[in-house]
Amino acid sequence: MLAPFFPGGVGERHRRYLVTILGEALGGPERYRGPDLAGTHQDLGISGTHFERTAAHLGATLGEMGLPSRLVDRIIEIVAGLRPAIVTR
Repeated sequence: MLAPFFPGGVGERHRRYLVTILGEALGGPERYRGPDLAGTHQDLGISGTHFERTAAHLGATLGEMGLPSRLVDRIIEIVAGLRPAIVTR
């Protein structure tokens, strides 16, 4: 479902952007200085279903890393705040 958004796989640059975005969203000291999120995603046709699938993958990954479920839930809640910038259909 998500693979068509990454035809060549997820590149290192995209991974760095994600780490920085998540770090900032969670209160870390480093600030995201990459492309505008809304502008970057506007023509991709990302649906709510796509966003929710991505959030589910993130939640599962954090759980596999051993984070407490209440912390995983809080992180997903914070990430949900990015939805208006990402979802375009």
